[in-house]
Amino acid sequence: MRAALTVPIKGRDRRIGALTLVNSDSGRVFRPDDVAFAEQISERAALAIENAGLYTELSDVARTLQNSLLPDALPRIEGWEIAVLYRPAGRGNQVGGDFYDFWEAGGEWMMMIGDVTGKGIAAAAVTSLVRHTAWTASDFEPGPAQVLSRVDLALKRQRSLSVCTALCLRFAGGRGTVASGGHPLPLLVSAEGVREVGRHGTLLGAFEAAHWEEVPFELSPGGMLVAFTDGVTDAVGGGGKRFGLERLTTVLADASELDPVGVRERLLAALDEFQAGEQADDTAVVIMRYVGGAS
Repeated sequence: MRAALTVPIKGRDRRIGALTLVNSDSGRVFRPDDVAFAEQISERAALAIENAGLYTELSDVARTLQNSLLPDALPRIEGWEIAVLYRPAGRGNQVGGDFYDFWEAGGEWMMMIGDVTGKGIAAAAVTSLVRHTAWTASDFEPGPAQVLSRVDLALKRQRSLSVCTALCLRFAGGRGTVASGGHPLPLLVSAEGVREVGRHGTLLGAFEAAHWEEVPFELSPGGMLVAFTDGVTDAVGGGGKRFGLERLTTVLADASELDPVGVRERLLAALDEFQAGEQADDTAVVIMRYVGGAS
């Protein structure tokens, strides 16, 4: 080596590392203006390193927060096969507003899927409120409409406008009831085709006068129930077209003989093929196939 120059890489409150420049074959030595130039480079490097670390930290926080708003694992429910598709939109440090959950209540099972308005910490707080309110309500009032009513009241008590769509199911064996609070109705897939189940109810947290109706459903072994958020049907393709309910129905009909994991992969492939550009909205899908054997 003919000459060497080392300057510190200094962050806001600590030294991150050092920048070293070396001359050898050229025979050139470093001058004072080279030191000033190296210091400028080290300042920019420090800024880039700290920003990268901050982004990574924010991404980790968002990932941890997002995971806390979803079940740790899908439950094993006798007589049922279950798969889910969950894809938040936006940057890695942005918490999505879609959610789903399963829990036991009174010897039966509850399932909820919903979409909270907004993203980030504010949406996460509302999602947490919705889930915990639903858990508690189901211990005392088992009907899906009653659960939605309690969630609606909890949202209306918030200081700021907190709005959510949600679909709530209570089921045991192949029978159950469903209620919708401003949420897309689930699709029942059977040998007879694909059809919606339930009736549309009032958006949660939005209106003083609200009503939710419980509708019973029954599945024979091999039948499937698919619940989804509007990120599926509102996916944007070429020419601004939407994926829509008709395309979703076609995909499910063509995949009716597959297990829930196979249906999920078929739907994911269809969405990826259709979608133009980046994903614009969060996407959540719950696929439940009744295989029989439970009462």
